[in-house]
Amino acid sequence: PGASQHAWPFMQYHESQGNDTIKKIMMDGQPWHEYRHALAKDIFGPPAAREYLPAVAEAARLASATAMGYEDRFDEFVSRLAFDMFCALAVGRQPQTTNEKLADPADLQFVEDSMQGFSMAGQLMSEPHRQYFPGSKVAKFFEHMQGAQKRGVAVANDLWKQLDAGEAEGLQKSSYMAKMATREQLSKDELSETLMALLMAGVDTTSYVTAFFVLDFG
Repeated sequence: PGASQHAWPFMQYHESQGNDTIKKIMMDGQPWHEYRHALAKDIFGPPAAREYLPAVAEAARLASATAMGYEDRFDEFVSRLAFDMFCALAVGRQPQTTNEKLADPADLQFVEDSMQGFSMAGQLMSEPHRQYFPGSKVAKFFEHMQGAQKRGVAVANDLWKQLDAGEAEGLQKSSYMAKMATREQLSKDELSETLMALLMAGVDTTSYVTAFFVLDFG
């Protein structure tokens, strides 16, 4: 724990936006331990993971039908698939971003902002002087991060409205965020912030794992 606190582009962004919840994930010490403990029960471990497999598998099934259209954009395909799978798990929604005819443009933009945000963060890590002389590159990084955060909060708010109105059903009611909201260990504002971080990280990390499996075991 705590290695991510040295990723200064993300730390600077979250500090500038007052994202104290995400900073807890990135820091070490007791706040990190308490926050991770609150998040862990409903997502880590085989029993919890098994509950989400049908939704994740359905996201993969829907995406597989569109895969051939990405033969020259494989990185984009696995990033969109990662977003679809994480949305299925986290909020019980199938956004189908790999199907450009059905996808919400706001979801497509989230994936693009996530891809560009992580890419630019990697570049900035190799240019430490930009911590003090940020220039246009840091401004562009912040722009992508703000775009992703805005959409992440909107996705969470849609779920809260459905739950509060008693209109959530099926996968929404059994989704990770719904379980966390019911548990009430974290506020909905904290969960909204968390969802943005989970979806962004999912687009980045899960896409690499998915690409590995497709290329090495396909």
